[in-house]
Amino acid sequence: MGMLMASKKDPVENVEFINLLCRLGVSYHFETEIEDQVDYVHDALPNFLENNDHDLHTVALLFRVLRQYGCKVSSGNDLSILHFFINSIYTWIHVWE
Repeated sequence: MGMLMASKKDPVENVEFINLLCRLGVSYHFETEIEDQVDYVHDALPNFLENNDHDLHTVALLFRVLRQYGCKVSSGNDLSILHFFINSIYTWIHVWE
């Protein structure tokens, strides 16, 4: 639990940990802490995407975990996420050409 609540400086690390807890099937032990972190990440998401350069895997993981916990994150409503996905895919395609 301490690891999940230890830092709000790196939301990606916390979301990766939440994903790990879910995949291991033990997330029910930490529902309150997970909900607090998901709310924090959801509120900070627009600034987080603008101020950081993350790969497509990281943004997709953020998107999936937020949606899994009931946050209304839509690529249609949040154009920064949609643009990030499009730019990441475009960059990825051109790297492999």
